[in-house]
Amino acid sequence: FVCSLMFPLINQLVKRFDVAGVGVIWLVGLTITFSPIVLKANILMFFTAGVYFALHSTRLIPSPRVALKLIATLLIVFGLVYFLPALSAYAGKVPNTIFRVLVTTAFLMASIALSRVSAGKLLARLEPMTYLLFLSHTTIFLVLWGVWQRLFGNEMTWPYPLFFIIAPIIAVFIVYWLYKLVALTQVMTQKI
Repeated sequence: FVCSLMFPLINQLVKRFDVAGVGVIWLVGLTITFSPIVLKANILMFFTAGVYFALHSTRLIPSPRVALKLIATLLIVFGLVYFLPALSAYAGKVPNTIFRVLVTTAFLMASIALSRVSAGKLLARLEPMTYLLFLSHTTIFLVLWGVWQRLFGNEMTWPYPLFFIIAPIIAVFIVYWLYKLVALTQVMTQKI
C-alpha cells in the first residue's frame, strides 16, 4: 500500500534517471528506517525493480540487457552499503536481501516453467484475483496467526514451520471466495 502511494515518485525517478534512479531508491531502502510506516526495504526494492521492468519490457522475463543493468546496480548498492564507512551500520541487511533476491528469482523461474505446463492453465484461472491476494495476504496471515497460536502455540513450538505451508493455501481459498463475492456484488449492483 505504501509503495502504491509512493509509485508516482518512484516512477518519475526511474523514468528520469533510469537504473541510477533504481539504485538511489534501493540505497535509501537499505539505509533509512521508515518507522512508524510499515515499509520493509525488500518490498521497496522489489517494487522498484517491478517499475523498472514495466518501463523497459513488455514481457515478464526481462531482456539480458535489462537484467544485467539491474544486477550491476544491485551489486553497486550492496558494495556501497558494505564498504562505505558512513553506511556500514546497515551492512547486516545485505545477506538477507541477497537471499530474498535469489529466492524471488527461483520462484519467478519456477512460475514461468509452471505456466508452460498443463497445471499452468489451472493457475491462470486464479490470475484475476492476484492483486486482491497481494493486498490482503498480510491481514489474512495475521488473523490465521492468531488462530494458530490459540491452537498450537507460538513460533517456539514444533508445528510452527507448518504454518508457512498451510497459511498461503488458506489465504488463496479465502481470497478466491472474497473475489467471487465482490464479482457477485458488482453484477447485482449493475442490475439495480
